[in-house]
Amino acid sequence: MQAKLSHELSEAREQADKRKEDMKRKIFKKVPKLTASTIEFSEEINKGEYLDENSSIEVILEQIEHNDIECTQLVRKMKNIRDYQETLDMKVSQFESVDNAY
Repeated sequence: MQAKLSHELSEAREQADKRKEDMKRKIFKKVPKLTASTIEFSEEINKGEYLDENSSIEVILEQIEHNDIECTQLVRKMKNIRDYQETLDMKVSQFESVDNAY
């Protein structure tokens, strides 16, 4: 009985380790994509085309609202990635300072 329990426990640990490694691979693949998204967003907001004094207020407000929504989504994703990295004992990526945002 004890040998069977020991065997079951060993198998459960192996499965847990395998799932942990699978999650690490998934997170590792997501980091470059999220980094690219943040760079793209930064470039977009730095263009400032909507800040042209000839633009209508409605267009400017619409763009600012869109930027706010996109920024909030990116920050949420960065926090999630960072939390997964900490939970999975991974090296935390460049998203470690995301707590200071929003």
